[in-house]
Amino acid sequence: MNEAIEWYKKSCNSQQEWPQFHHVCYWELVWANQYSRNWWGALKYASMLLEDSKWSKCFYAYQKAVLMCMVQGELNPEQLEEQRELMKNVPKWKQRIAGKSLPMEKFAVRKADRFLTQGNFLVVPALELIYVWNGFKILGNSWSLVEPIFVLVEQVYAQTQAEKSECSGQNYSKLVRTELLS
Repeated sequence: MNEAIEWYKKSCNSQQEWPQFHHVCYWELVWANQYSRNWWGALKYASMLLEDSKWSKCFYAYQKAVLMCMVQGELNPEQLEEQRELMKNVPKWKQRIAGKSLPMEKFAVRKADRFLTQGNFLVVPALELIYVWNGFKILGNSWSLVEPIFVLVEQVYAQTQAEKSECSGQNYSKLVRTELLS
């Protein structure tokens, strides 16, 4: 992944005439950083896509907010507010093309609603995106990429179960917010 990240960065720096070429590179950089669990690196390129690309503001906003979820314990109050605003605006940015909505945008709208309903929190949503985009097929080729994700899932699951039993039926979604994900 590190080699891929370097090549995509070099590709972006190689020309300035076609910004759409940069968008393709940014897209790949988001995923390569996500696969490497470099949430801040992925967030950087997701932000660039949201600002520069016109393909799907709905999905790019959701993707950026999801990556912010992965570092939620490290966000300052302004960033937390930006995250909430992104999730609130996801439905507004959903497009209809030839009378149809894009499936990934429908998915983003449902998940943004869940984020807001659960008190501005989702459990490992970046891993869910990796799954939805068939990223585990790529990750599955390298134990060094899969193992840390497996460990992360186990940690989050154990933390959730412990907090769930502590609360004995209370609303525990707010308590699950830990710095474990960062």
